Amino acid sequence: RALVKAVGQKGAIIVYSSSESSYLSRMAKMHPELATELERIQHRLFDLEKMIIDCIQHPEFRGKSSLKTVLPVLVPEYKEAYGKMDISNGSQAAVAYEQMLRERSEGKYKESHSIVEDNLRRYCAVDTIAMFELHKKLAAIAAEDDDE
Repeated sequence: RALVKAVGQKGAIIVYSSSESSYLSRMAKMHPELATELERIQHRLFDLEKMIIDCIQHPEFRGKSSLKTVLPVLVPEYKEAYGKMDISNGSQAAVAYEQMLRERSEGKYKESHSIVEDNLRRYCAVDTIAMFELHKKLAAIAAEDDDE
């Protein structure tokens, strides 16, 4: 419910990869009463990775399209953005989050959960800023192409 309220009902939601869409599908199965709203959110997702795959080629991508590969090439000031973080990629974030939720559902609240929450917030903040900066860079590239 909080997610549905937070994203509102209008506008694109920028993501990087199909993971968010998969998570929304899983949430809809777990909460059928929210399935319609979650499906609407899914239709608003705009995947920057798909744009990279379809439109941008660079030898430093080495055939990969992950945010951690693309970001330092297109937005060099973010080269070290994830390097010193305890949670530095989406897989780590998903595992940490799911483990914390599982432990809490079993009635186990650990002091380490607050550290995990802080690390997840830091990771998500960097990821969000990174996608924003990448979006700006892609818009600038598109504007250059329009001028030619």
